[in-house]
Amino acid sequence: MSITVGEPDWDGFATFETTDLTEEEVMAADATIPWYRRGAWVLVFVLGAMLAVFGAFVLFTPVDANDFEAETGVEWSVHAAAQPDVASYLEREARLLGAVTVGFGLVTAALASSLLRAGHRTAWSIAWILAATLGLTAVVFFASGASALGSFYAGAAALAAVGIGLSPRSSPSGTTA
Repeated sequence: MSITVGEPDWDGFATFETTDLTEEEVMAADATIPWYRRGAWVLVFVLGAMLAVFGAFVLFTPVDANDFEAETGVEWSVHAAAQPDVASYLEREARLLGAVTVGFGLVTAALASSLLRAGHRTAWSIAWILAATLGLTAVVFFASGASALGSFYAGAAALAAVGIGLSPRSSPSGTTA
């Protein structure tokens, strides 16, 4: 089995060298990592799947009239009849949010099941952008008074932070930190 290690070159691009390790050496290195750190990528994968399912739900369901009425004090049907252009805009924005959330969830699941699982330090660093984005989304929803969505995204940010924080990551030399 060979391990590829990248070191930044003078121009910032990585040069690669390959080191051949025996199967026993790889297994011995993996055995030093606690089970909960080796499996922490599963939390991030589940989060990605959860985001994709939530996004699909938003994408394929109509605007919730109860939420709209709770936030505005106006029934959705009255608003849609009075201002059909604005109503269609809000429906389109909700569907776009759903589509972006599906994509975000799929990218998260792919990142977790491949690079984060393998312990790549770059994937670990990039995954923190996921936790920060989810946390910022929670803050925006809480600030706008949508506490249910704020709670969802706050929980997702916490799940991401735990999963990412526990994940082993490779140092530039190829050893797991």
